[in-house]
Amino acid sequence: MAFVVAPRQTEREIMAALRRAIDPTFLPRPLVMVARLPRAATGKLPLEALRALEAEHAAGGRAPRPDGE
Repeated sequence: MAFVVAPRQTEREIMAALRRAIDPTFLPRPLVMVARLPRAATGKLPLEALRALEAEHAAGGRAPRPDGE
């Protein structure tokens, strides 16, 4: 699972760019569009927060995108 913050791009556009850049074996699946990634005060991505985001997605909750999609 790969979380992506790209408010001006669609999932299709991102996957097309990834297909041009990397081997298909390494393409992230699924690609999850989120409004923002959780950050600690130091700017790092806390593993616990990423796991919580993954669990929320797996449970059917989806973080809203900044453009309202």
